[in-house]
Amino acid sequence: MFLKSNSRWFRTISSPFWCNREGIVCECVFGYTKGDLPLECIRKYCLTSLNKLYGTSAKTCTCTRNTESLRKSKTHIKASFVLTIALPASIMEIKTADPLFSVKTMKGREAPPSQYTFKIKSFSWLSKASVQQCTSEEFEAGGYKWSLSIYPTGNTKVGGQGYVSIYLVLMDPSSLPVDWEVNAIVNFSAYNFIDNEYVITQDTNVRRFHVLKTEWGVPKFIDMDTFNDPSKGYLMDDTCVFGGEVFVVKTTNKGDCLSMIHGPVPVSHSWKFNNFSLAKLNKYESESFVGGNYKWKLILYPNGIVEGKGNSISLFLVLEVSTLAPNTKIVVECTLRAKDQISGHHAQTRFTRKFSSSSSVWGSRQLVALAKLKDPNCGFLVDDTCILEAEFTILGLMTPRID
Repeated sequence: MFLKSNSRWFRTISSPFWCNREGIVCECVFGYTKGDLPLECIRKYCLTSLNKLYGTSAKTCTCTRNTESLRKSKTHIKASFVLTIALPASIMEIKTADPLFSVKTMKGREAPPSQYTFKIKSFSWLSKASVQQCTSEEFEAGGYKWSLSIYPTGNTKVGGQGYVSIYLVLMDPSSLPVDWEVNAIVNFSAYNFIDNEYVITQDTNVRRFHVLKTEWGVPKFIDMDTFNDPSKGYLMDDTCVFGGEVFVVKTTNKGDCLSMIHGPVPVSHSWKFNNFSLAKLNKYESESFVGGNYKWKLILYPNGIVEGKGNSISLFLVLEVSTLAPNTKIVVECTLRAKDQISGHHAQTRFTRKFSSSSSVWGSRQLVALAKLKDPNCGFLVDDTCILEAEFTILGLMTPRID
């Protein structure tokens, strides 16, 4: 990507992004021709890239250069630095559906959470020490590292005041690819010492984690009056236990890519079939001909096949699969015809078809009735010769997606 500022050109060499609590972090390397690299140019690049990559629509951002190293050559200057980009609150805000979980709707079970539990002793001292957020150690689930984040007096930024808030945080997202995305079903729990069971959410929605949203949680998990009441069983001897279950949804779907051909060239082939009345074989093949970068041929069944057997001629277009690249399909729009050599009232069939190594033949089993073909007034047989034609256009190629 090239950016222009004050008649100077800059080229971005690399720019992976990740997210922290201050904003979007961008580790960049820029090459530029002369002078100082304007921060405004960097800001413009970062904002454009983020909006494009992650579907946001921010129009402004602040951009702070944290570290920098310069390396000069005769033609350009190479700058390496780390930026923190603070996007508008409407973009950076962690959106939660706030499913309004409560201990009245959550269900209890004796089995602990399958992945992780976080026990906190002297819980009341967190609020007394003005600790707004308490984060657990990392744990592994679904091939990723996570942690639990507890807000003892609620996450007030998203309306969690008066409640204990709980969040799942994806750790070390900077180690993931630029366009990473993790989908997971998440459930939280709190241990009830009196009932000797874990009260757990029953959420089945798939939560999407990406560069702009590395955590998801419940701002109103348990109201503080209930949580702090010893008779309710969630806080015993100033000790509590929270849990998290993460089931990563692995995507195994396959994808394909259709590459349309710009300005496709029509292909036309004519096959003059002589001595039709003497044809004794079940089928006849034309000579191979080239269409696009592939070889083709026509196959004629003079007495028809399947439902056309004994009453019609059958005509097919055949792709020679030896000329086709592996895992490739050719999208073809085709007309096959038997030519009326007198009045031009041809018998024909039209189709659009994907030709591949496993499906290399397509056509018509009843192109024209034998009685009509042999009628001298219809013009299909002149001097015991019929003319068979194929006109087709290769529209595009279908291949497996690899991106």
